[in-house]
Amino acid sequence: MNISVHLVDPKGKSSYISICLSDTVEKKKKELNQEDGTWTYDGGVLKNEKTFESYDIEKDEVIITSKVLVGGIKEITILK
Repeated sequence: MNISVHLVDPKGKSSYISICLSDTVEKKKKELNQEDGTWTYDGGVLKNEKTFESYDIEKDEVIITSKVLVGGIKEITILK
């Protein structure tokens, strides 16, 4: 079954996308060229191997997207 949901990017831009509830999150991310991103729904991260149906996502729900950030200290060189 296909439904429409809001996909919101890190800048707050929202767009409607159609998802098939039986598809995996990974499949849709690949379709949208967002394989390296993290999608969250209802406060939790959507795992690539799970289906949208397993998260009980319904029509007009909101999925937040963000880029994967690798933590750590970035060395900065100061020129004198």
